[in-house]
Amino acid sequence: MTSVEGSQARRGYTSPRLPGGPRVAAAAGAEKFSDFIYHGGPVIDTPQIHLLFVGDWSSEDNQNRLRRLTQFVMDMLNSRYMNILSQYGCGTTGTVASTTTVPAPDSDLSGAELRNIIQTAINNSSIPEPTDQATCALLYLDDATAVNDPDTGVVMCEATSDNAFGYHDHFVTTAGHIYPFAVVPGLTDACLLKTCPGGGAGCSLHLSATQEQRQTQVTSHELSEMFSNPLVGSHEAWSRPIVEGDPHENGDICNGQSATITVGSNTWTVQRMYSKTDDMKSQGATTCIAESDPLPSLLP
Repeated sequence: MTSVEGSQARRGYTSPRLPGGPRVAAAAGAEKFSDFIYHGGPVIDTPQIHLLFVGDWSSEDNQNRLRRLTQFVMDMLNSRYMNILSQYGCGTTGTVASTTTVPAPDSDLSGAELRNIIQTAINNSSIPEPTDQATCALLYLDDATAVNDPDTGVVMCEATSDNAFGYHDHFVTTAGHIYPFAVVPGLTDACLLKTCPGGGAGCSLHLSATQEQRQTQVTSHELSEMFSNPLVGSHEAWSRPIVEGDPHENGDICNGQSATITVGSNTWTVQRMYSKTDDMKSQGATTCIAESDPLPSLLP
């Protein structure tokens, strides 16, 4: 995997929609991605997101970036962008339930360290135990913090072997509940160039975009996938067959295709998202789109 915004091994959340057996959406037709179907697994409906800003966010510039990223997630969850995700049973809105800054144990985080950051925040009562089946976390890393997660194979903002701009995963808390989370690193110019040497046209992020634009684009990608296909490889929800090099989740299909949404006085960069509904209606002529109205759920 190269120049993508998320790992092919992402995992996510459980919900009341645990399947009794495999189910699919509409029968495969002439759409471009007819094998992107619902497999009966859980989705996250009306998410309640806890933002964890990991590392040193004390500077004035970082405090301003923290406020801006928080506002983006709030705006995205209450914008027309959610109209795309409503077709996957994710609802039409969500909430930023809290914003917390937490220290990083070091500048090179493993998957175990990322999970421990969340568990420590639960233990400290900074974020709640996920007992309501809508709770999830989004971790924004400061510019000095990289990821090397051998559990998923994700490497971000390291000196070598970088292969992702963001990913999502889950773990079981000490109290026995599944906690889904997504991770977005600093995505500085240096970080981008480690994943895409030369910053070429084939990269899903670009040097011409601001750091904020890169981070909001990747955030929309990861949250869309975490909401619509949390349990990759076990109780799959919305996905295509896992084949090396092929787009698997909805964000992968439209990876790197940016657009903007405007909420109030703010205009944000997001990634266009795959729409199964429009793919079926247009027979493959339309796949990546931003919807003006909520799409009815395709869940059985």
